[in-house]
Parts: sequence; C-alpha cells; structure tokens
Amino acid sequence: MKRLGDTVMSLKTAVRERQKPTLAAEGIWMWSIDYGDGETFFNSYLLQTDENESVLIDPFFSTLDGKPALKWSYFDDLPSPRAVWLTSSDHERDSEHFCKHFHIPLRASKAESKLLSIAIDEDLKDESIVDGAWKVFCLKEQKTPAECVFYHTQRQLLLVGDALLSQEDGRLRRPYGEPSYKSEAKAKQGLQFLANLSVKGILLGHGDPVFKNAQVLLQDALSLDPRSIAE
Repeated sequence: MKRLGDTVMSLKTAVRERQKPTLAAEGIWMWSIDYGDGETFFNSYLLQTDENESVLIDPFFSTLDGKPALKWSYFDDLPSPRAVWLTSSDHERDSEHFCKHFHIPLRASKAESKLLSIAIDEDLKDESIVDGAWKVFCLKEQKTPAECVFYHTQRQLLLVGDALLSQEDGRLRRPYGEPSYKSEAKAKQGLQFLANLSVKGILLGHGDPVFKNAQVLLQDALSLDPRSIAE
C-alpha cells in the first residue's frame, strides 16, 4: 500500500526532475517550475539555433518563492545561449539573471517594455524572422500589449506563452475572463490568424508540449468557447 509519505516524496522527485532542462524535441529543451501544487507548471525553453548556439525563452532559474531551482552546470553541455526572448512582460521571470550570467541581450516586443523591470536590448518586431527560422507574431488584444508567439517556418512548430492553455483531457483552449481584456470578442479575433498556420507541434508556456494532433487541437481551441472546454 502506498503511504502518504511515499506520495509526497514521489511528487517532490517529479517536481525536481522537471526543473532540469530535458529534451522535448530535436534541438529543443524544456524545464518547468512548479506553481506549488505539483500539477501546474510554468515552462521555459532553450531552442537550438545552430550547431553550437541557442536562445532562451521565458527562463526561470528560481522557484516562485525565490529558491534556486537550477544549476548553471545544467547548461554546460547544451548549445550556448546567445539571447533571451520573452513572449510577454508577464513572463519576465529570471531573464535578467540569465542575461547577466551569459552576457547576452534581452529581446522582447518594444510595446511590452514599459511593463518590464529591465530594459530590452532588441525589439521583436511583428512578422520578423529571428535567428534564421523563427517568425515572430505580436498578438493584439491579449493580456499584454504585444504578446509574442514564435513559429518555426521549416519545422512548423508554434511556441506560445499565454495565448493557449492546456487542459487535463489533452485539449487546448484560449484564456478567458482576463481583467486586462478590453473585449473577449477582440481577444478571440486576435488569435484567429494562427488557424492559417500549418502546425505539427505546439510548445506551451503552461502544460506539456503537443506533438500529436497539434493542428486539430489548435483549430478546436481557436473555434470553441474556452469556457466549454475548461468545464
């Protein structure tokens, strides 16, 4: 019979394992910080951009209560980070810590800069191509002024911060009821262009990456009422 102590230890082990960068797909490493319940995780990514270099997306170093969760040695055998990209000001996290440690620039949408505690070094412009393959889309009418999503044009991978959320049943949904929304209808409309993308995988800011039926799940998330999916 499994004891409560065994369950707690198993949960702690699972949380610690997710804190170490792990290969999620070819050239993509992910690590996660626990929200505190052992079930909700905030994701960070390292994306390989060529043989020896990479970029960091929304990077966490510490837990939500400020305790170090990672070790710098975790990155020793990974492609060297050359920049930090932010999906939004809500995902600033430990970006400054990483920028200082690796002596690398911070890239984010200029429209997000007033909501950040640190200055951006390079503006992520809407529909620009960065590091040769990732196309930037700056979203309108979402939680923050210009949340970015990144789309790998060759591999057909979509990386989002808060634009899509995962459900326990494996489906995706749009956020809803955000206090910063000017209009639920405009927020929905601001994501509809994503339906025109060919998508084979979705890297989420919250939840496990999706590689099975990604296109179908994306279409459903954009078309259905998110409240009906969340229930």
